[in-house]
Amino acid sequence: MWRETLWGAVESELAQARREGLGYAEVGGWAVTESSRFTSEGLVLALAGYSLGRLLGGTLGLTTATVRHSSSTILRRLGGSDLRLGDRTIPAYYDPHYDCEMELLRFDSRHPSPRYASLVDMLKEKLSDVVVVTRHDRHRAEPDYELALAAAV
Repeated sequence: MWRETLWGAVESELAQARREGLGYAEVGGWAVTESSRFTSEGLVLALAGYSLGRLLGGTLGLTTATVRHSSSTILRRLGGSDLRLGDRTIPAYYDPHYDCEMELLRFDSRHPSPRYASLVDMLKEKLSDVVVVTRHDRHRAEPDYELALAAAV
């Protein structure tokens, strides 16, 4: 029922990224182990995503997040928002693999929550000093530093 709307919403995000000269990332599922819940680790991980996006020149992104354990709520507080197509919001859905309700959230690395902007800037500075070791791929026309930097984080 939502297939065409979801497809259109993702295509719209990709088109915006192209128009504005931004990167685009699918962040995968945001998950924090039970032992790390209620610690700063999850917060730092999510904010580092904003920082990396900024370091790479600005990035729009999409992620899935569970409603269980308030992951989607936390990501919204950091700056995530509904994935939309026009006035239609992509609703939460049930994922039988994880046996929980999931939400699709969009991000713009240029606009984290103002409450966390200084942390994003600090993490960006720290990430800019990360030493990246990568293997030269002679089959690619451009260097794969983005992938190597993401792996180093």
